[in-house]
This record gives sequence, structure tokens and C-alpha cells, in this order.
Amino acid sequence: MKRLLFISIAMSVLLTGCVARTYWMGKLDYPMRASAQPIEILLPGETISRPYEVLGVVQVDGWYATGTETLTRGAQREARKRGGDAIVLGQFGQRIVSYTTYIPGQPGYAGAAAASGPQAAAAAAVIRAPTPDRVIPSQVAWPIMSAIVIRYTDIPPDK
Repeated sequence: MKRLLFISIAMSVLLTGCVARTYWMGKLDYPMRASAQPIEILLPGETISRPYEVLGVVQVDGWYATGTETLTRGAQREARKRGGDAIVLGQFGQRIVSYTTYIPGQPGYAGAAAASGPQAAAAAAVIRAPTPDRVIPSQVAWPIMSAIVIRYTDIPPDK
């Protein structure tokens, strides 16, 4: 039981900095950008001085301890995959995830009682009694971010 708990905690620590999922809503007819091409990050309300086209919106979900920088990199990766040149950062928020952890009871101990005489039967019953199952309800807040993906129209299509 302790080993299973240790493995689950270790896996959550390893996955803490990773982006869990990205969701795309928009156009699909542009080729992927080269991995070396930087994706510009624009703030909400910032003036865009070049002509552009909105390709769509990307939503990025993280694990419970994912930072905004990791979410932004996930949005940049998705923008590059969809042929975008820049992202306009949108809303940062949280999604509450509820789950339950089930810990099964331990079977009783079948060893000999430590007492002798009339107390031996009572001690043996206590030693052999199983521990009850436990169900632990939990909630965790996962960070979520959205961004608008844009493509500059003054860039030649082959670049």
C-alpha cells in the first residue's frame, strides 16, 4: 500500500510541470511552422501594427501546479502547429477537478494473541479484525489559459 502511494506521488511530481491538454477551435488549412520559428506573444489590448488574420483560439489546461510560463509555451506550440505567427494571451483561470481516492482496508492479522487466559480470545479478535475501507473526496484546481492565434498576412506563404 505504501509503495503504491509512493509511486502515485512520484508520478504526480513528474507530471507537475507538463501541459495536460490543448484544445483547438479554428481553421485547419495552414501548414505547420518550422520548430525554430519564434511565436510572438502579445498582451490583451496591445495594438498589432501589421496586417493579420485570426486563425482560431487555443485553450491550454495544465496539471495542478503548472505555471503560466508552461501554459504559454503550450499555446505557442499549438500556434506553431496550426501555422500561426503570434498569440494574443487571453484569460487565465482555474478548472476545479473533483476526484475520490479509495484506500482498501487491510486484512486482519492472523498472528497469535499476546495475552493468555480469558483475555486471549478478545485480543485475538482485535488483532484479526480488518481495518475499514476509506474513501477520501478531494478537489484540485488546474490552471487553464486561452489565447487567440494569429497569422501575419504580410509574410510570404513559403516562409
